[in-house]
Amino acid sequence: MNKKGVTLVEIIFTIVLVLIVSSFSFASYRIWQKRVSLNNTTQEMSSGLMRAQQLATAAANNTDWGVHLEVDRYVIFSGTFYNEIDPDNIIKDLGGIEIQNPNDSFTDGSGGRIPDVLFYKFSGQTANTGTIHLIAPLESSDGKTIEVKSSGQID
Repeated sequence: MNKKGVTLVEIIFTIVLVLIVSSFSFASYRIWQKRVSLNNTTQEMSSGLMRAQQLATAAANNTDWGVHLEVDRYVIFSGTFYNEIDPDNIIKDLGGIEIQNPNDSFTDGSGGRIPDVLFYKFSGQTANTGTIHLIAPLESSDGKTIEVKSSGQID
């Protein structure tokens, strides 16, 4: 007997196979997307730190410049301390990437830990050395770090 067409079992099998392949593809795409976002945010944050250092070195507004860290953003500020209500603050959102333990990122120069790094005017150096740890939520195995040294070098 000569049959033409496909059976219901073959159709269901094909649909299940397509769904399985699609779910793996989507999961891989989301992981790739988080990694790209983490890399881009790390580069943007390094640039923000360098911008604050450049403003301090140029003595913009005749003052020091710094960066304040929060879990989901960082703030470039002028002056010797962070003032959250200063209208001149430059706020940068991290777009879904998080800073791990921002309050412990930098030394305060006397043995404590703080979420701020302050670059001195003219020299661009800092007493607030430390490491910033960036993570993509739900992908905690991957992370990036940015190190700030006393010379002002940002790695």
